[in-house]
Amino acid sequence: SDLIKYSSKYDTFEKAIKADFKRDETLFSFEITSARYISQQFERHRNFSYAERSLRFVAADKENFEIVLPQELQNSSKLKEVKQYLKQSIELYLQLREIGLSKDDCRSAVPLCTATKFVATAQLTWWMDFLNKRYIPAASKEMIRLCQQIYNQLPAAVRDIIYKSCKENMEKANDKV
Repeated sequence: SDLIKYSSKYDTFEKAIKADFKRDETLFSFEITSARYISQQFERHRNFSYAERSLRFVAADKENFEIVLPQELQNSSKLKEVKQYLKQSIELYLQLREIGLSKDDCRSAVPLCTATKFVATAQLTWWMDFLNKRYIPAASKEMIRLCQQIYNQLPAAVRDIIYKSCKENMEKANDKV
């Protein structure tokens, strides 16, 4: 997927497995593009290490303001109104920048569905914990889809371990989306 990219000290998951990895010694990193409210849910997992693009340091203009809308909202009868609101929010942000307010202050006008990019790195144990807590039916559909993508990029051996501990919740969550 274009939303998630894997990286590790190993070129491939297969090399990581051949290296006889252990849960507490193997780190997995994913570069994720999501709405800001999704990144906030990630950051509740304190055992992860994060690097996130900040609107304080990135020059934002009309051309590079990326919005991430849930599929259900994209198919909503209110999509036109939502797009108008988002356009107004972005224009307000840019106007506030033009009158000299700091990027810190201006980002208060930015909607939570503004895209952010971040890298999340954690030991396998913590990825398993994350999926156990977030790949559940009570999660938002966006989070479930993101968990599906992360899960599908893990090597088969790792997926098997996770599936055994999360099977019931994962199946119910998959039915939701």
